[in-house]
Amino acid sequence: MCGFIGYISNAREEKGLARSLPWLARRGPDSWQLWMSSDRCVSLLHTRLAVVDKDPRANQPYVDPDRALTLAFTGEIYNYPQLKSKFIHYNFRTVSDTEVILAAYATCGIDGLSLLKGMFSIVIVDERQRKIILARDSIGKKPLFLAHWPEGALFGSSVLALAAVNKELGEINDQALAYFWENSFVPPHTTVLSGVTPVLPGQVLELDWQGNLIGQKHLEPERTYLYNSEPLGKVQETVDSLLTIALRRRLANNPRPVVLLSGGIDSTLVCKVAHQICSSAQPPVKLQAITLRSFIPMMNDEFYARFAAGRMKIPLELVRPDMHRLGDLIIKAIDLQDEPLGMPSFFLLERLVQAASAYGKVLLTGDGGDEVFLGYGKAADWSRLNPDEIKQDYLSCGPALPQEMSEWARKTVSEVLIGHMFTKLDRAASEQGVEIRCPLLDWDLVSYARSLPFEVLLRGGRTKALLKDSFMGWPRWFLERPKLGFAYNLRWHWGASNYSGLREAIDRRTIDTFAPFVPEVLRQSSSGWKMKDIFLNFEAAWRLLTWARFLARLDRTRCSG
Repeated sequence: MCGFIGYISNAREEKGLARSLPWLARRGPDSWQLWMSSDRCVSLLHTRLAVVDKDPRANQPYVDPDRALTLAFTGEIYNYPQLKSKFIHYNFRTVSDTEVILAAYATCGIDGLSLLKGMFSIVIVDERQRKIILARDSIGKKPLFLAHWPEGALFGSSVLALAAVNKELGEINDQALAYFWENSFVPPHTTVLSGVTPVLPGQVLELDWQGNLIGQKHLEPERTYLYNSEPLGKVQETVDSLLTIALRRRLANNPRPVVLLSGGIDSTLVCKVAHQICSSAQPPVKLQAITLRSFIPMMNDEFYARFAAGRMKIPLELVRPDMHRLGDLIIKAIDLQDEPLGMPSFFLLERLVQAASAYGKVLLTGDGGDEVFLGYGKAADWSRLNPDEIKQDYLSCGPALPQEMSEWARKTVSEVLIGHMFTKLDRAASEQGVEIRCPLLDWDLVSYARSLPFEVLLRGGRTKALLKDSFMGWPRWFLERPKLGFAYNLRWHWGASNYSGLREAIDRRTIDTFAPFVPEVLRQSSSGWKMKDIFLNFEAAWRLLTWARFLARLDRTRCSG
């Protein structure tokens, strides 16, 4: 959903920003525009997915000529109608959430960005003060990257877009290799390319007219809802109310709502509340659910998704990849990635988003429920065992983490959420011109949940107790089942075609890069890999595949222009 790139240089040139279009165009299929400052020192390119305001006047980069302000952003501001009513002295020309960002900055300066509740990465060019502001929302759902060199700075939504503009950024960051192999994603506090760094969640950077860093802040919205020792019934009422508000915000500007329904607690609850809101609307709005079809009919997640959809009387579409061209579909999906993501679930999500895109540009999911309401593992896994257990600081992702949270839990709700989940969601959806909305990651809901004591969140030794208690009358076998995820075993399915397309996609340099980690049977040239060896080492082969395709994309950036 939208993409942008910007260049700062006293050389007064645009530095070939058009070379980034192959890496941004899919994110913004509705329009793309180039803007340059009056002295040609700053240039912006934006590709737009029009969701809130489809009027061309809301295209970006958006310029406020009266204040000499220019804005480009990707994401959505969910509380923009409420904010718009506060800025009564700002002369609004559109009904978009884009203009509300400029109004907040024009009225309150950088601190005004803390009023925004949503998912976003933002650049504001202030020509009068001759500075550039980069900002990322405090939960960190949308990507933003920055690179400096003596002549200036480059920033944007994609590391490949940056590399396409400045070919000096094409060197691999060797420090990311071991982490990628172990975790299947690039550590979110750095990037896969040397010289490129991420803007961190909640971080606001001020750059001068030469691209130098002159200031930084950490901003986050006010925590309006906090636990105040209220009784359990009131806690449950507040959680239910905040989730309803979050859904109402995300159902706005969404005439054909679609929910990705796995049959798990999180997606089922999102579907349930969304259905209640849609059914009570005047006129009623039809809600559509989508899930993956199991390889063996009616097994695993498909069974639970069917049960949930049937109980709620919501139409359910079942999606299954075309088995006759599975290899081609996998390669095509992986090539939507920016930095490499080495987990097969990316392909499954990409297939679901592709099916959902037939209904519209917006998809609702239950992502974030496990991280916010403590749903992974066992209840005991979430609690710190002793005061000395925390060995390192993890990235800030939303409000401060509870003191009693364990080391494993801290990594799960920060590094894994940002580097794995958010990256997967953004690339699988945005690169197909679709916006994913995650109501369980709404700022007000997350803030309230983070203020709750663990004995409330994990009441009775149950993970996600507060979410499960929203399902009055639902059978225990549905609510307390083990977490399965999207059960769809690619190891078997792709093996039916002897892993067609896999060997051809993996080159020698990829195998050599990870030689210390690769199983011995996969260290030879991929053309000699046996089917049995791939099957037994499928996760390793998949990681090699995603890295090889990343290098192929990186090669293409060097050939552009």
